[in-house]
Amino acid sequence: MRLMIAQTDPLWAEPTVNLAALESLCRLAVEAKVDLLALPELAFTGYNIFERLDDLAEAIDGPIVTEASKLADKYNLHLLFGLAEQGANGELANAAVLLDDNGQHLATYHKRHLWDRENEFFVAGKKFCVVDTRFGKLGLMICYDNEFPEVARELAQAGAQIILSPTANMLPNAERQVLQIRARAQWTINVLLLV
Repeated sequence: MRLMIAQTDPLWAEPTVNLAALESLCRLAVEAKVDLLALPELAFTGYNIFERLDDLAEAIDGPIVTEASKLADKYNLHLLFGLAEQGANGELANAAVLLDDNGQHLATYHKRHLWDRENEFFVAGKKFCVVDTRFGKLGLMICYDNEFPEVARELAQAGAQIILSPTANMLPNAERQVLQIRARAQWTINVLLLV
């Protein structure tokens, strides 16, 4: 599997503008013969949007996932991205969405360990996520989940061969988290990729 990790800097609270930029990233990925394009946590809204979540969060079948699915199909490219998801029950989740190269929805994972003020706005996920793909079994986690070794351990025990973790990290935490990612990969004898 060839992976492109797009370290984007989304415009704060501008999902339409940020979504429009996805097509150029897809073109770059295709030129580089990439199989999976991975974007950060809350890729289309930016991270510090908590007070605006009621306006910005959307359902899994909303405009962001719908348009991303079309692009995944058009460019024959798997996509992974973070999304502020509004569930059918109205609860909000910090989600990672995985689409296949036909634009089909493969998985949605809800962040289990909420950082700082996130727990004021998001509901913590309750399940880990391992999904079969043509690349093997992919496990998903999000950002602060990396701080808890049991998340990587559970994913490895469930058969994850590669663990992907969309992240909206900031200094000074970035260096520490890179070290933790290396440690998790060693402990689980897996590949753990910080997005």
